[in-house]
Amino acid sequence: MSEITPRLSFPYILQSQSQKETTHNESLIFLDAFVQTAVESAALTAPPTTLTSGALYIVADSATGDWEGYDGDLAQYIGSTWVFYIPFAGMRVWDKATPQGLIYNSSGAWENDLTAAAKVGFFGSTPITQPTVSGSKSSNAALTSLITKLALLGLIVDSTT
Repeated sequence: MSEITPRLSFPYILQSQSQKETTHNESLIFLDAFVQTAVESAALTAPPTTLTSGALYIVADSATGDWEGYDGDLAQYIGSTWVFYIPFAGMRVWDKATPQGLIYNSSGAWENDLTAAAKVGFFGSTPITQPTVSGSKSSNAALTSLITKLALLGLIVDSTT
């Protein structure tokens, strides 16, 4: 059996392990970072000068200082040190500085959640840009209803007349 969970890499408490509270506390720190995830900023390339325990950031590209080599990762200040987490595809966070939702895409980059929502993809398929439907619905009530509902669901852009 592995010593960590498969998706978030939380440490398991092992049967013969001493000081089980250490592993448990480490998992609580992970949960603190991953449940209702909100970051202070996604634009910093170096740690902020004012450090707040528990503060979470997305490390911007070309990071320096204690963050060097962690571009795109989540950085959380715990006690007197930085803890880094590798994001996974589909992970969502709230950026308090902008304020907007961000999603970690399958290409390994953070993007605005609204940009991601403007794309369509199902069951792990690669999202595509919403198709635009144009032309005339004429007096076809069923077609008008269908196009209206698909547009409301965000699946198409309705440019019909």
